[in-house]
Amino acid sequence: MKNILITTEDQKLMEFFNSTIPKEIMAKHIRRAVYIMSKVAIDKNYEEEGKIYVLPEWIKDGFYWLNEFAEILDPYLDKELE
Repeated sequence: MKNILITTEDQKLMEFFNSTIPKEIMAKHIRRAVYIMSKVAIDKNYEEEGKIYVLPEWIKDGFYWLNEFAEILDPYLDKELE
């Protein structure tokens, strides 16, 4: 059997999802936030005379990794909007 060392950060995450917010609800909020942030960043990026305020790679990377985290929390995308 493999020994697993649980770090303080791991413990805090487990406590957070066990007592603060269900992981499925957190995944839903992350997906909503990612959509909003991406939409605002992309629209704002090209708003004034073609100036770029946020590097496109930052938008893509942030979008990708937050979505990956949401998939770990809850792999089923609930299409119902509340």
